[in-house]
Amino acid sequence: PRLTRARLGNLSLNMVSGVIEASVSGLGVTALIALDRSEASAATLASGFFAAYTVGRLVLYWLTRRFAPVHIFLAGAILSALACGVAVLGAPGLAHVALGATIGIMFPAYYVWATSRLGGDPRMGAAILIFGMGGGALGPPVLTAVLGGFGGIGQLYAVAGLVALALAVG
Repeated sequence: PRLTRARLGNLSLNMVSGVIEASVSGLGVTALIALDRSEASAATLASGFFAAYTVGRLVLYWLTRRFAPVHIFLAGAILSALACGVAVLGAPGLAHVALGATIGIMFPAYYVWATSRLGGDPRMGAAILIFGMGGGALGPPVLTAVLGGFGGIGQLYAVAGLVALALAVG
């Protein structure tokens, strides 16, 4: 199938979602330490993040029976933006753990929704994965380079929150 403007726009949502997921999960500990958390506290919060991430994925089993995938994806984006706002307002540890759950529901919901929107061609499924992995691979180093110039990785939450909000609005 042709990679039309509409398809490219849809796939770009997944790339941005990949940036959020990889950046928060991969750079979150660095951000917490930059925000004056001890290494032990940051490690505990990282474990909390991944526990919440797993719970988010497991809860999808029930969520998908009640809500359309697009609504689950949008809820994940909105809740991620809110959690990032909580981090910026002074509770980064709590926000980091909450982000595990919100991010955990985003990609699977997006994948199902996008597959229905992009058509049944197997190459579209591969394109979804490529765009998501591309965002996950390229996002963290780009964010690190950009945020380093603005005074530290702690602003990761502000940027991720804005990006999640843009996803929800877009």
